[in-house]
Amino acid sequence: MPPNIIAPDGMFMTTKGMPYNWVYGNAQTDRSPSNIMTGVLFSYTRTASIYHCPTDRSKVTGVPGQLRFRSYGLSAPLGGGALGGLQMHPANKLKTSQLREPSKTYTFLDLSQWTIADGVNWIPILGAPEGDKAWGDYPSDRHSQGANVALGDGRVEYWRWPKPLRQWWGPAINSQDLEDLRRLQNALPGTWKDR
Repeated sequence: MPPNIIAPDGMFMTTKGMPYNWVYGNAQTDRSPSNIMTGVLFSYTRTASIYHCPTDRSKVTGVPGQLRFRSYGLSAPLGGGALGGLQMHPANKLKTSQLREPSKTYTFLDLSQWTIADGVNWIPILGAPEGDKAWGDYPSDRHSQGANVALGDGRVEYWRWPKPLRQWWGPAINSQDLEDLRRLQNALPGTWKDR
């Protein structure tokens, strides 16, 4: 797995990926693709455009007309990212070979323009003592109310959501919203019980 760790600098939406991560910086404020190009995956891909969904029309904060350079996030427990505030939780996986069911574990996710920042896609794990019924980062719904989800076996699936996902961080607002959250949580590499 590529490194996937956040570097908070005071507020949720100002977090940025750390150097030597799969990406560096903050997707909302990066004014060039340089933070993608310094990421550890770029030497394999050699093109920054694959980090941006063509249907993502969100703009760089403070730069009218400039499309963002990145639309995707890597699941928090993959590559050592924070998971429910715990860096070394047993659900964290540093190698693909550690995934029990790669075909059922999501890796990269097309993220909402409202919650994307660093390269980490964070949602609480099932059974977390601080609660597991609230969203962290929302997935995108810009693909006919769905998102593209990459899985640990290399496939990409289209996941359609029963309702538009427009909420900011916070608790699931109804049973459909909780169903969407549970779908992603069930695709994480572990639960709180795995500790």
